Amino acid sequence: MKNMPNFLLYLGRISFGMYIFHITTYWIIYYIYKKELAAFSSSIGLYEWRNLLGFVLAFIATVSIASLSYHFFETPFLRLKKKFTLIRSRD
Repeated sequence: MKNMPNFLLYLGRISFGMYIFHITTYWIIYYIYKKELAAFSSSIGLYEWRNLLGFVLAFIATVSIASLSYHFFETPFLRLKKKFTLIRSRD
């Protein structure tokens, strides 16, 4: 059996952050920067593809934010987990 590609393993590792931040990121791209997205899509000749372009931008932003969250917020808590291991009693 082949191993999974590293980028899929990494997406699995940061998946909690992606779950938490995706709604906010998509909302920012599609509602707050709606006009800028349309103008940018038009300027590069892809106005008909603005929703797909918005999806790609939101996905990249979500992965970036989730990656930062994983490295600076989740990883320290995961390291603390080792200090609180369950020790069974002799009884």
